[in-house]
Amino acid sequence: MFLLAAMYNLVLGAVFLVFFAQLMSFFHMPIFPREAMVFHQMAILLAMVFGVGYFMVSRDLYKHTGIATIGALGKTVVFFLFLYHMIFSGLPPAIFLIGCGDLVFALLFCKFLLFVRTKDRDAA
Repeated sequence: MFLLAAMYNLVLGAVFLVFFAQLMSFFHMPIFPREAMVFHQMAILLAMVFGVGYFMVSRDLYKHTGIATIGALGKTVVFFLFLYHMIFSGLPPAIFLIGCGDLVFALLFCKFLLFVRTKDRDAA
């Protein structure tokens, strides 16, 4: 699951980083002014860094539970950000599906964290 989440963040991040203008045109959305692109690029690169973190978790589940916790929180926040913009800013529903994917991963991350917590409690 964490390997899939890593690929999700890295692949979507790369696609949005490289093909941003084309995607915005396809969805009939305005492109940011050139001087504001740094914020878009920063957000995408941070999502990709989270993907590296999820890869780390996939390699050693119990060593990196802190990354899973931050990931669950981050993916939940991303979902609500996408939901807000779909409702109030006209974000296309097709792009909102990305946020829905984040919500699915957030729920799975939470399920994993509850499992780890239960396992730790049983071991004590």
